[in-house]
Amino acid sequence: MATALLTSFYDDEYEELEAQAEEDQQRMDMDPTLQQLEKRLVIVDEKLNSVATACSELELCLPLTSLILSRLPRELRDQIYDLLWGDEHAERLDAALSTIPDAVKMSEQPILDLPCLSVPPFANSESVGIEFASEAATRYFRAITTAEIDYRCVRAHLHRNRFGPMCFPIKEVINSLTISVHEDSPYGLGISRLAKTALEDSLDSLLMLKSNRHLKVKIYLPWCIQYKKNLFEVLETIRPFFARFRNANMDVRVLGYDFFNPMDDDSEWIFSEQLNYYFDGTPEEWLEMKTKEVKEIADVKQRKACKGILRAMRVNLGFFNKESRHNEATEAT
Repeated sequence: MATALLTSFYDDEYEELEAQAEEDQQRMDMDPTLQQLEKRLVIVDEKLNSVATACSELELCLPLTSLILSRLPRELRDQIYDLLWGDEHAERLDAALSTIPDAVKMSEQPILDLPCLSVPPFANSESVGIEFASEAATRYFRAITTAEIDYRCVRAHLHRNRFGPMCFPIKEVINSLTISVHEDSPYGLGISRLAKTALEDSLDSLLMLKSNRHLKVKIYLPWCIQYKKNLFEVLETIRPFFARFRNANMDVRVLGYDFFNPMDDDSEWIFSEQLNYYFDGTPEEWLEMKTKEVKEIADVKQRKACKGILRAMRVNLGFFNKESRHNEATEAT
């Protein structure tokens, strides 16, 4: 069994980029020509960044944005948008997209509509024009946002067609989508039938994006769910849709926040467990695979703690299977 599967790990994209960067740096260190080219690029980049910074600090209006659009290349305009969004505006919009509306908090049904988004002045088409505002919005959704969409809001989010005052179909510009699945029963009794319906609706809505070959979807499960029966309820709800995603060649990843990471961890990084392997076989086969991985963990304390997680999972799987058989028998009668 590959050791890369032993414990939680960073997203695959991060690992691939890190390995590629290390390889490029080694090649750079051995090639004087590449070193000179890198120095020149640094100088050019500094000049471009100074231009972008100057533009971002100006009071934007339609005549100025028209000049920026006509005179500057897209790469430099993207730097301007990055500076305009900064941390404050991006975090504020991320929070608006990630916030669960009050109506959803009291309901387990999928939400059909979401509040209009409040956008910053530089992305308001009435102030800067539609083209500039559209580029600023596109840059946000493709390169900046870290918003996590509540699983009951996915379809409504994908059907957003306005960004501030302008028409802007979000599903046509996004190249990534992060979905948060969590326990949502108000009574702490696990994922209810209505919540399951909401999850199914959101998973089904992802299929409208199957023609977008650049799209990457991440579905995150919370850390606490690995200790509960809800884990198998959620994963078995996802299973039939995951098969459809694979058939459509969609890049969909199911991940668990800090799964099999029971040790105190003060790191700023959040590790994620790749749960896609779960759908390669039965739940029992997945648990057997994880058992073999846990046996190879070198740290005795962590290995013991992970074995405790696996014991809880086996017990909860038994409860889930028993409940499923009961429900099937009830429906049959």
